[in-house]
Amino acid sequence: MTQTQTAATPAKADLRRNRWLALALTPSLGAIRSRKLVEHFGGIDAVFNASLTELEAAGLRAEAAQSIALGKSFEAAEEELMR
Repeated sequence: MTQTQTAATPAKADLRRNRWLALALTPSLGAIRSRKLVEHFGGIDAVFNASLTELEAAGLRAEAAQSIALGKSFEAAEEELMR
C-alpha cells in the first residue's frame, strides 16, 4: 500500500463521518428517516450526490432536501466539528 492510499483512507472516513453528522443536523430529518434515506439511495455518499429533485422524490420535505442539496447541512456539520 502506498502512502497516498494510506492517507486517503482517513480522509474518506472523515468525509463519511461528516456526512452522517450533516444528516443529523438536517432540519426535519430524524434518525429513522435518515436511515431510510441512506437505504433508499444505497449509501451515505449517494445521498449527498443526489439532486434536489431526487431528494424530494425520495420523500424529503423541501426544507430538508434543500439543506442537503445546497450543502447547508454539510456546512453545519463542518462548523460543529470546528467548535
